[in-house]
Amino acid sequence: MADISGKGSTIVQDFYSKAFVKGETSYAIKKSINTMKKIGEPWIYGIDMSEDAGGNIESLLKESGLVLKDLILYGDKGKTNKPFYSIFEA
Repeated sequence: MADISGKGSTIVQDFYSKAFVKGETSYAIKKSINTMKKIGEPWIYGIDMSEDAGGNIESLLKESGLVLKDLILYGDKGKTNKPFYSIFEA
């Protein structure tokens, strides 16, 4: 992504956790997976947020030639105390 972006560009993106994409976070999400497939937007990729979500996201961005500027994690205060969704700026 860094190779095709203009110098000084900003990217804002979201990621779901692997557990979310696999339907492991709740029964409602497990049912939603099939709905998303049917409407043509299947959830096929998630990032490991089970341990050090911020570090894993930062590593993925570095591999793409990007630098993490800001990160918001959602769900880290729930039952599992692990985030299931993130928004980042790079």
